[in-house]
Amino acid sequence: MWLGGCDGTVIRTADGGDSWVDVSPPNTAGLQFRSIVGLDDLTAHAMACGPGEGARVYRTDNGGSSWHLSFQATDPELFLNTVAFLDPDSGFAVGDPIDGAFAIVRTSDGGRTWSDTGASAPTALIGDGLFAASGSCLVVADGVVWIGTGGAEHARVLRSTDGGSSWQSHETGLPSGVMTGIFGLAFADAERGIAVGGNHNDQGASHSAVAFTTTGGQEWTIPTLEESRGLPCGFRSAAAFSPIDPDTIVVVGPGGSEYTTDGGGSWHALGDGFDAVEVAPDGTFWASGEHGRVARLELL
Repeated sequence: MWLGGCDGTVIRTADGGDSWVDVSPPNTAGLQFRSIVGLDDLTAHAMACGPGEGARVYRTDNGGSSWHLSFQATDPELFLNTVAFLDPDSGFAVGDPIDGAFAIVRTSDGGRTWSDTGASAPTALIGDGLFAASGSCLVVADGVVWIGTGGAEHARVLRSTDGGSSWQSHETGLPSGVMTGIFGLAFADAERGIAVGGNHNDQGASHSAVAFTTTGGQEWTIPTLEESRGLPCGFRSAAAFSPIDPDTIVVVGPGGSEYTTDGGGSWHALGDGFDAVEVAPDGTFWASGEHGRVARLELL
């Protein structure tokens, strides 16, 4: 398990969270590691968000004993938001729009080198942007890539089924605008997914913070309070499906966290607020938040 944070911090546990080791890359003070992909116990990619030369990706293949700077932006406008891998060789890092298109860099050699995708980058709307709050505005599952957007007139999900060569745009119906939109995505498979977000500056709003899809992100449904007991409302920043039971989903945000075991028909409060959540292959959910907090949730 790997975690990243402010001031160039990367930590790792090899014993289920009982102890943690600081494996931060050297000379990274001041960087914000907003997204980390751990491919196995020894191999991981840590992404710093930027802007400009601060937008970087580091790679380790020895558990963090040493790191290789595999990407560093040369464009001062580039601001990366998150990184994800389709498989051990193919990965993407996505950034805010530059000249009307979302910035995407990709790797085909396991993150050893990265290149700009150029013309294949998806088109942005006026005001469009991405949110690096949870590192989950870009996700992959079963060969499909999704990007969640915000800031513009519509909160959209951009979807690619051909490895990022082409993209389709689908509106979700979630609120969008200044600091408002999709902050996190999660997919159980190529069809079933959830988008979470809202207004970061009005976290207690009464509207639903979640939208669901069963069509791979092409169509979205926003549940109402009448349809979903205990529905997460206001603002939520990340979600995760259980790999054991896709009806079990955890949603987190700074103002509170919830889980469902019936696919969203009813929700149960978890109390504490967190910024990000991931799930291990054994079904254990991990959440992280401000001030270096890490929590492990085991739903029995």
